[in-house]
Amino acid sequence: MIKGVLAVFGVLTAIGVGGANAETLQPDQAWPPGSRIIQYLNDPAWKQHLVVQALEFDLSVGRDCKEFDGFDEVGVTIIDTVTMGPSDRHPSAGQWVYRYGIDRCGELRHYQVWAGVVPGESSPRSGFLRAGRSLADPVVQTDMLRLLGLPVAYVKSDVDIGTCKDFVVVDTLVLREPNSDGFNFDWQEEWVIRLCGTDVSVVVDFFSDTDTWPGASFKAGFQ
Repeated sequence: MIKGVLAVFGVLTAIGVGGANAETLQPDQAWPPGSRIIQYLNDPAWKQHLVVQALEFDLSVGRDCKEFDGFDEVGVTIIDTVTMGPSDRHPSAGQWVYRYGIDRCGELRHYQVWAGVVPGESSPRSGFLRAGRSLADPVVQTDMLRLLGLPVAYVKSDVDIGTCKDFVVVDTLVLREPNSDGFNFDWQEEWVIRLCGTDVSVVVDFFSDTDTWPGASFKAGFQ
């Protein structure tokens, strides 16, 4: 059963009008239902693709489960404004992230998949972004991967970081939901890292230095 389809994480998005009667879907405004972009993002073909991405990730980390009992929730976060003309089969610009939960083998798991338009290509590309519920945007998540090696190696001193190349985020959890003092947003997450076969939990504090969720700039600290 699909619940809360297009339940946007963080901020709702807006439908506007671009050049040549093109629709636009922006990251920071409320949108009404019924647009072609919303229909496109909610197309059954995308949902089938999301299931495949989840299965491939789980197999890559040793989870041998091929059951699919349905979506628990599906959300879309617009990263860059999505544009789609009245006769277009696919958007001509934009990036977005699917955040979704799937019931698999009696367990609810969460995943994130990035999708976006690549100039010169006829249809959007997509790729697995991260397991779990992390609220950080794709750029910040990529930056986090660069930072996580040092604290993980420090916590697990028995792992030879010099020869270890097995580094993957197997889950992300939100420990404290975002809160705002009127000027900044902050929240706390736990990232579960598999380093050379050993799972290590790292607590990460995120701070947005903008006054609009989800913001463009973040800082991360470790506890």
